[in-house]
Amino acid sequence: MNIIYWTNFNKRKNSTKQPTSGTTLAVKLKDECSIINPIFQSATMPANTNYIYVAEWARYYFVTNVVYTTNTIKEFSCEVDVLASYKGAIGSTVARIAFASTGWNKDIVDPRAVIKSTKLKYEKSAATELNSTGCYVITVFNDRSSGGNGMATSYVLNAANMNNFKAFMGDDTVYAALKNYFQGEPLNSVFGAIWVPFDYALTPGAGVNNVYIGTADATGSGFSVSGYELSGTGILQGTEISLEIPYRYNDFRDISPYSTAQLYLPGAGKVDINLADWLDTVYMKITYTMEYATGDLTYYLKDINGNLIQTVSCNVASQCPLGQITNNGGGLLSSTGGTAASLGGLMVGALSGNGAMTFTSAAGLLAGAASVAASANTHGVSLKGNLGGRTSTNIKDVIITVYDVDTEDVNDVNYIARKGRPVALSHSISNHSGYVQCDDASADIAGTSLEKDRVNQYLNTGFYYE
Repeated sequence: MNIIYWTNFNKRKNSTKQPTSGTTLAVKLKDECSIINPIFQSATMPANTNYIYVAEWARYYFVTNVVYTTNTIKEFSCEVDVLASYKGAIGSTVARIAFASTGWNKDIVDPRAVIKSTKLKYEKSAATELNSTGCYVITVFNDRSSGGNGMATSYVLNAANMNNFKAFMGDDTVYAALKNYFQGEPLNSVFGAIWVPFDYALTPGAGVNNVYIGTADATGSGFSVSGYELSGTGILQGTEISLEIPYRYNDFRDISPYSTAQLYLPGAGKVDINLADWLDTVYMKITYTMEYATGDLTYYLKDINGNLIQTVSCNVASQCPLGQITNNGGGLLSSTGGTAASLGGLMVGALSGNGAMTFTSAAGLLAGAASVAASANTHGVSLKGNLGGRTSTNIKDVIITVYDVDTEDVNDVNYIARKGRPVALSHSISNHSGYVQCDDASADIAGTSLEKDRVNQYLNTGFYYE
């Protein structure tokens, strides 16, 4: 029978590569051998022949061994190369492509990428309008109809006028009048006195040159106390902050568990940020409202399109001893619900050989990737805290810190050439070149049952379409 042979032909075992023109030769087929593992006899075929094609069978073969039966006659033991033999049928097979060297999607999680124990930290900051000098807010009862904070009136004073107010309240005549008015408890007139880290000059209220306590007024009593009278609780909208998010990878590794982030907010401390909520934006927009009468501070975190992603509320008031009511300012923030992705457990199982956790197919890998993506897609919760005290706003900038773990370089050309990147699309295998791994593919080939099994095994464990 006639064959075509090649010497020193280089190809990978798991490749569809086919050689170009070879040498045609008539050989003898050894008796009682199979079409899968034939043995050819020849005295003229070179001993370094390593690849053979039989047109009559439309199959390519690897030479597995060469044995001299005489001084001149050699036997060439062969094994069918199913990938080259059925390359056409393989290329036209429609399958779900799990990984490939071409046509991949950088945003699909690749759970095969090894995570290292090292990491990098990136930080960006922007200033708020909080003020270290701050101002004082006294909320009092008086007999005037002005003021809209319930039954009370709130005045905002600077430090100098706070001292003047203290002198006014401590005057014997004023004290006696208040004692008479409040039937023995002058300080009942003061519902609260707090210091807040808000800018005195930006106070959202009407400027006044006199304050009123009970039936007494400062000017009428000979004291100069000026400030601002709040309308209601006095809410001021701060200037919007644009804070850059320092992404590192620009692919699936910019979300948890590969990258995590915390945002420091003055008064609230550090809160967890789910980076998966921000991948479509380069900047985080932060607006905030300051409530002068209570010290409440609320932050609104929005993406670049103005979508509200998260809110954080806290109280930054520092209680002053002048007030009768002194609240505990040491309340703790509630949990921010940081994302606990499952990749760590998946990696441990895969690397340790745990049968219950090891991925045995492309489907398992993609399912693992989906599990990671789902875990990373939880949303940071809105919260309300009560830190209080002047130290809670010592740092007046908002600061985002991103923690990026180091990983295997999935962008490396060698990684992509030998492992591919996630595709997760169903189409013809011929749409790709280089490394390809399918998910539960079954090629329609005109071969034996053994050949079908071998082809499908290659397709689903990874091969090179070339």
